Amino acid sequence: MESARPRTPFSALAAVYERVAVPAMFVPEAQALLAVAALQPAERVLDVACGTGIVARLAAPDVGPRGTIVGLDRNAAMLAVARACPPSAGPRIAWLQGDACVLPFAAGAFEVVLCQNGLQFVPDRPRALREMHRVLRPGGRLVLNVVAREAASQAVEHAVAQLLAADALTLFREPFVLADPTELAALCADAGFQAVQVTSQRITARCPAVDDFVAFTLTVRLASVLQRLSPSEQRALHEAARAQLAPYRTADGLVFPIDMLVACARRPNGGTRDEN
Repeated sequence: MESARPRTPFSALAAVYERVAVPAMFVPEAQALLAVAALQPAERVLDVACGTGIVARLAAPDVGPRGTIVGLDRNAAMLAVARACPPSAGPRIAWLQGDACVLPFAAGAFEVVLCQNGLQFVPDRPRALREMHRVLRPGGRLVLNVVAREAASQAVEHAVAQLLAADALTLFREPFVLADPTELAALCADAGFQAVQVTSQRITARCPAVDDFVAFTLTVRLASVLQRLSPSEQRALHEAARAQLAPYRTADGLVFPIDMLVACARRPNGGTRDEN
């Protein structure tokens, strides 16, 4: 996941991100994304805004030892966690630090570009999509997803709205800014992709520790806001958020639905766009 905001505290939260968010939410999201991507043996795959690497790790067995997997993210701490995770079957994954808006690869370097829950955080989405288009070979495919609705986060949002100012609510809603399928499809088409299809998926997230989910969700979204709150105000926000999650609490922790948009598109054959 690539954040457009330097203040987003992924450097401090990378290990917690891998421990809390990845198994709870990003593993099922990645599995659903890869089911659509249908990777083939020996394909060359780029995972843009790879975060701690769950999509790349799950993709590696699909392409097999003759394939190529590259994970790219702008955040060095996230990549450090990715490198420390146990390797997957398949090719050795190359982890690279880089900018989604200036991909450090030659034109036509990959058969598939993947991006999970990253495009909404990129500062220049049209440019990033043009770069994804450029590094695909003619006929290559883009498969990306963005979150449209996440029930648990939207429950926590009620506490944010009650206790914090409007700027906090804007920050908290940032992951959902590409929830319009028409807008997402238009972004892909404007970047030069063809056969653009945007579909919906619903996955089930499971987080065994409610307090871990609350702490992570508030901190990763609202770090700059939380710094302005007193300890008692932070505790009140945490407790209010926890109370809002009551409908999703079970004996096994939090269980809640996430609605995703999945965009699939192809670079046209014939190199019809300027590669500059």
